[in-house]
Amino acid sequence: MSREPRTVPPVANQRIDLVGTRVGLREFTRDDLDGVYRIVGDERVTAHLAFDARTRDDAGAMLDAIMERARAEPRSEYHLAVTAKGEGTSDEVVGFVRLGLTGVRAAKLGYAVAADHHVRCLRVQLADVRIR
Repeated sequence: MSREPRTVPPVANQRIDLVGTRVGLREFTRDDLDGVYRIVGDERVTAHLAFDARTRDDAGAMLDAIMERARAEPRSEYHLAVTAKGEGTSDEVVGFVRLGLTGVRAAKLGYAVAADHHVRCLRVQLADVRIR
């Protein structure tokens, strides 16, 4: 007896907002330019990524493209802002995560975290939010 694969119908323009104990994942806004630039403009971070450090203008163009792709129907990727949670934190972007949909119930995962937040082990916390 074979089972049919379970499918979940997509929800058009559904806003993503996930909160863990130490980090949150949410959609990007134009107000995130400073945080995005702090990540993609830092050679300490981009040394581990597939691209070199970017200018502030490049970061703005990247952010615009991310927000445009978030409005696509159906969505083929999810670029989400990573924010630190806890005492004394704000909604400031300290990283990003990208899920590029590649097939049925599969995605490629990429992420970057601002250099000054590596010490806080946000990558481990990010995995915790993603798994839940």
